[in-house]
Amino acid sequence: MAERCEIAFDHPSTRSDQPVSVSESEAEELAIDATGRQAMNDVLRENDRWFRDEVRRIYVMASGDQDGAAMLATSSMIEEVQNKSLADDDGSARRRLALERAGLEKPPSARTLPPAEQLLRLLESYGDRVERAMAERIGAEHARRYRDSRHNQSQSRSSGCPE
Repeated sequence: MAERCEIAFDHPSTRSDQPVSVSESEAEELAIDATGRQAMNDVLRENDRWFRDEVRRIYVMASGDQDGAAMLATSSMIEEVQNKSLADDDGSARRRLALERAGLEKPPSARTLPPAEQLLRLLESYGDRVERAMAERIGAEHARRYRDSRHNQSQSRSSGCPE
């Protein structure tokens, strides 16, 4: 994967203006009781807020548009940052992430990176962050089962090294 600059990741959906939540039927399917379901929804809500704030920060960095950041949906800000990025930035970011995952490079300081790479790193790490937070509240087994179920998840795979 590293030689092709390929990365794959999943995370809670970012397509809605509302945080994703675990329905009663999803919790039942995952053998999670009402208390566990409430804890999961708390984690999803808290992390959604954090994620939106981070996307907003990156969007303002990329666009300079503070007003737009207050009005746009998270998915629109993500799209705008991706549209404003250079193809080389995206390919270089994928290359660095792939090499880091393979243990061949150490991660740089995130705040010094171009907005497109900060966004890619945010998207790439979001699912892990949510799973860790859920594990703290409902246990690692339930958190992993939820993530593996793919309920309310976005998945992404991209590849291609810059020339």
